[in-house]
Amino acid sequence: MQGSSTASTETVVGKVEEVVGAGADPVMLGAQLFALTHVLDTQPGLRRVLTDPSIDDDRLAELVEGLLHDFDDATVQVAAAATRQRWSAGRDLGDAVERGGVTAFLLAADSERQLDEVEDELFRFARIVRADPHLGEALGDRTAPTQARQQLVDDLLQDQVGVSSLHLVRQAVVGRHRSVLASLGEMQRLAAARRERLVAEVRVASPLSDELHDRLATRLAQMFDHELQLNVVVDPDVLGGVTVSVGDHVVDGTVSTRLAEAHRRLTS
Repeated sequence: MQGSSTASTETVVGKVEEVVGAGADPVMLGAQLFALTHVLDTQPGLRRVLTDPSIDDDRLAELVEGLLHDFDDATVQVAAAATRQRWSAGRDLGDAVERGGVTAFLLAADSERQLDEVEDELFRFARIVRADPHLGEALGDRTAPTQARQQLVDDLLQDQVGVSSLHLVRQAVVGRHRSVLASLGEMQRLAAARRERLVAEVRVASPLSDELHDRLATRLAQMFDHELQLNVVVDPDVLGGVTVSVGDHVVDGTVSTRLAEAHRRLTS
């Protein structure tokens, strides 16, 4: 995926996060986005229309709303947002909608504090597929009906993994990527990336007491509206205070930074 499609995909993912944050059911959203992905893959004519830059964005959004009249409003919102974007290639729209579905299921797992479990379950299933060539061939056989391959997943994993993991593996065998393992690998990467965004790297000059650790965790949870895992790094160069990095967000309250700023002002 290149050019405008990369930014457009991030917009779709952002819309998924927005509607889930507003109360949409992430499991239902993910399932419906996967269903829409299938429609886009099997109807190239529709995909060409929805990615045609010469058609007015509002007209495309109206078309999507008409097509998805039986879908939840949250799914329609995400699909409409997707059609308003610009795509380097027609297939990229389906890739982005699928990515939105994966994101929805990861958000569902996150809400249940099971994101680590999902990442581990995807990894373990990939390891099973890699160790059993016959299973890999059966799941990746594109001449076999998709429903049959997904039923095989159900038979193998039903009651063995969480809801999100089951839906993700079912989607992995659809055949959109070059192999089942490639699809599972991409899903693991997205799960790991989302988990990393929930980690706060805290740099301090000396180890935190349990009390200070808990107080900082509570304060950061309030700031970011999310429970965070604190990875504390003792760094003597900090001198005092604390610097916190959460994804692209940095909160720097260290003595060393304040001294550097004071020096800059004195010499400027």
